[in-house]
This record gives sequence, structure tokens and C-alpha cells, in this order.
Amino acid sequence: MHSGSLAANLNNGAVLYQDIAVNAGCYHRFSFFARGEGSQVGVTAKVIYLNAQDQPTQGLLIQVRQQDMVASNRVFAYYQGITIAAPAGTVKARIEFDVSADGGQSMDLDDVSFSLA
Repeated sequence: MHSGSLAANLNNGAVLYQDIAVNAGCYHRFSFFARGEGSQVGVTAKVIYLNAQDQPTQGLLIQVRQQDMVASNRVFAYYQGITIAAPAGTVKARIEFDVSADGGQSMDLDDVSFSLA
């Protein structure tokens, strides 16, 4: 864990997401801590704005290639970004993590934050 007593461990092909109600026109800060459990682990983290019909607009993309992911038993890397302004008609933001890992490797994810910028 980066902090506290729990973290999420995600295997190859895992997709983890949560929808959060937001207002149109706002910017958001998105951040998380991650580390690979092996040397070939990558993640694509996204903020996707959705309108009432669930039509998507990509708000932010953070892509960590397999060769760039921290793979230490004790060290987590910190990733963050600021989204575009939520488009008119936006009712929610989807925070999504897609993991790619070789063999039996996985990724630890902790301290995810999503707030107004």
C-alpha cells in the first residue's frame, strides 16, 4: 500500500471504473499512485465525461507504458493531470483504469483522487 491498510491489485486485462456526478464547465484534478508487480506492467487511466445519454467525451488520458511503470516492492509512482472543462450537458465523469501486464504480473493502485481543479 502507498498509504492506509488497503490498495487495489489489478491483473492483466482488468478494467476498474467509477462514475461520479459532476457539473458541466468544471475542470478536475485526477491523481493516483501505482506500481507494477513485475517489470512489464502498464496502465491507461482515463477521465471520460458522459452526458445524460452516456455519450462520451475524453477529458484526460494518462498512459503509463510497460517499460515506464515503477516495479519496486516499496516505491509507488505518482501520476496526475488536469482535465479539459467538462462539456455542456455533462452529468457524470467516469474514472477508468485499464491494465496491461505480461504473464502473472499485476499492478497495485492506491490513493486515487478526483477533485475540482
